[in-house]
Amino acid sequence: MRRFFKRRAAPQSAADAHADGNITLITDVRGDVTVVSGTLPAQAGAPDTESACAAYATRVRQRYGRLLSRFGGEVYGFVHRAFLEYLTATDLAHRFHQQRELTEEDLQDLFATKVHDPAWHEILLLLVGLLDERFVAGVLDRLLAPRTPAPPLRNGDRAFGTLAFVARCLAEVRRPGQLAAQSEALVRGVIRLFELSRVLGEDVWYRDGQVLDLGRNLAALGEAWPGRRIYLDWYEEWGAQPPERSGTIRERDAGYQAADIWLRLLAASPAPSSLFVEPLRREATGNADPVVRAAAVLLHEKVAPGPSPLLLHCAAEDPDPAVRRSLLGAVVARAENAAEVQGFLVARSRHEEHPDVREAVLHELRGLAGDSPEARQALLRAGVAEPLASLTARIDDATEARALLRDALGDEDPERRAEAVEVLATGATGVDEQEILALLKERIERDASAEVVARAFAALPHLAHDVTELGRLALHHARHDERAEVREAAVTHVADSRPPLPEARELLLDRWQHDPEARVRAEALVILADRGRTDPEIAALVVEQVRRGGDRSARSMALETLGGALRADPATRGLVRELAVQDADPGFRAAMLFHAMVNDSADETAAEFVGVRVVDDPDPAVRASALSLLGFSTPLSLARDRATHDEDPKVRLTALRVLCDRGRDDPLTLDLLRAAAQDVSPDVRDLAARLLAILDRPSGP
Repeated sequence: MRRFFKRRAAPQSAADAHADGNITLITDVRGDVTVVSGTLPAQAGAPDTESACAAYATRVRQRYGRLLSRFGGEVYGFVHRAFLEYLTATDLAHRFHQQRELTEEDLQDLFATKVHDPAWHEILLLLVGLLDERFVAGVLDRLLAPRTPAPPLRNGDRAFGTLAFVARCLAEVRRPGQLAAQSEALVRGVIRLFELSRVLGEDVWYRDGQVLDLGRNLAALGEAWPGRRIYLDWYEEWGAQPPERSGTIRERDAGYQAADIWLRLLAASPAPSSLFVEPLRREATGNADPVVRAAAVLLHEKVAPGPSPLLLHCAAEDPDPAVRRSLLGAVVARAENAAEVQGFLVARSRHEEHPDVREAVLHELRGLAGDSPEARQALLRAGVAEPLASLTARIDDATEARALLRDALGDEDPERRAEAVEVLATGATGVDEQEILALLKERIERDASAEVVARAFAALPHLAHDVTELGRLALHHARHDERAEVREAAVTHVADSRPPLPEARELLLDRWQHDPEARVRAEALVILADRGRTDPEIAALVVEQVRRGGDRSARSMALETLGGALRADPATRGLVRELAVQDADPGFRAAMLFHAMVNDSADETAAEFVGVRVVDDPDPAVRASALSLLGFSTPLSLARDRATHDEDPKVRLTALRVLCDRGRDDPLTLDLLRAAAQDVSPDVRDLAARLLAILDRPSGP
């Protein structure tokens, strides 16, 4: 019977991590019946395969019912995926150690092919714990070995994912001291990717859970493992030279992740403890790097035993506004103590001097204004009116709500009038619909603010109204209003009117061809393109206009809107590629290359086409854009060719970045970088020297 479960588990584990990966059909056990049928009692009358199979199924249900759950009919599955994972791991270990069915190379191949498949992670980690360290060393050497092409940093979860999984494997071995070489190679690989991410500008990405836990998994290895000191010493130097920041500190930044690992390794403690908390407090208030201070505070918030004043203190007192702003979100997330959060925001509304942080504080207070008198008072002191939506929601008297909205519609501040229009459109004010229509019509006809009139037009489709009357009003403004924002909103209203206005098509064609403002022409063209998805005649008109030229953004959006209609029509299927080659506007050609890569991604020749433009387009900005678009699809030979032979330094710079991302483990890359270090362009020479300093070091075990 044990053989039954192991054989059932192994094929199931190859499935994805969903219910179907945990199902066994009892009627599929025929292959096992011949192996174990000798242990089954003789079947009276017909000892055939069917009866043996039925008896086998009965035995499984009787003896192992606690491991199986019946899903209906003769369909069974393990009651928990952990049984599936454990049995698969033990089966693999048995086939390697005892049966010798698997070789060391087979094990290494298994890990290499499944390292990015989350459904296999627990199985592989269990298997690591069942293997001797010398075999685990071979597996980790394979995972850490140079790869060409390498996973790109632009998709950082995959580039760091292998290293993160190696860290988890090291935590599973019984004698990690025997894997010192692999530990050091792991840390040097992590360091290398962080350094590359900064130089290549690929320092923001979406990371999966195991990468976000990299610091915790490394800290779990304790103080004695060889890689700890290497990383701590490296970060002391690297973190002292932080790159220029955009004013925001994000947890998905590479710099933040590097700081998180360093902080966790300071104490090398995987669990919350006073040994870990104290260094975090020290770094949160004393480190010179703002990223480290923010990371220390947020990490302290996760591991400290209970609420701590450190977060509130640093969110108010840190000298860097980017730190204060990033910590503000963590303060607001303390939902279990609403009074504390409110008190903090009220205090910061009085004392915060940096305009960006102050605006963020006031934004949070606006969200509290409906339920908090203190928040409303703080907004008033700051010269900020309470949001009308929360104000009207607190008024039960419909007459008072109407009076309040009328006052707001007459306010001298156009933003307050525009806000009143949006509140009216929700219909949640106690004002009846006919009165709302009258108020909106009044704003359209009399208001001097283009924003207010535009918002009034945008509010009309939410209401049941006389399409003819208001449609005529919108038609007039779309043609004759002097304000482009109003004409644009009126064009959109006419196009969205239901039932459709007879004049809508004529208006769209007129505004597309004759409006003096590009934004209005673009809006009309995109609306026409949307209709062209079902109207071939309009689609042909849009295609004709796109070929003629005009506003780059509008033409690109029109083609994107037409989308599938273009690809379905043989006459226009090649339009995007035609424009990518022949259009006079280099920026539009680059946009068409993007369409070719994204919208025609199912076409295997799309990448090949873009690759040709990398070489043949006469404009260097288009060639560089094409290289960036190819990204991880760029053939290394093409990147090497452009880095060496393109006449424009911007293209050579882009090619170097692509090459040193995907080809960072290729020996040919080092030769090319040494040549680029002598380039006539100082920018190319500088980038080549910085990349050489990173890549001309051993990376594997």
